[in-house]
Amino acid sequence: MTMTKDETKVQDEILGNMSKGLDNLKNLGIAIRDETDLQVKLLDNLENEVDTGNRKLRTETGRAEHITRDTGTCWLYVTICLLLAILVGLLSYHFKPKR
Repeated sequence: MTMTKDETKVQDEILGNMSKGLDNLKNLGIAIRDETDLQVKLLDNLENEVDTGNRKLRTETGRAEHITRDTGTCWLYVTICLLLAILVGLLSYHFKPKR
């Protein structure tokens, strides 16, 4: 009889330890779920921010292309060529051997 009581006591202790372990495991699972939910929300927010940034970037790229098309750069090339010719003329005048 004493042996049965001892075995029952040992089994009760084992079951108590298992119960505590399961409670800890449950709490850990809940914490992991909560953290996962938070991370999913953060990723969703990040995705929305990236999408907004991409839309704004496409808009600004379109504006830059429009400005580039409208302003034309031909006159810039003409100005560069004219200034280059003046520079070559000045350099050749400056380094021209004196008589």
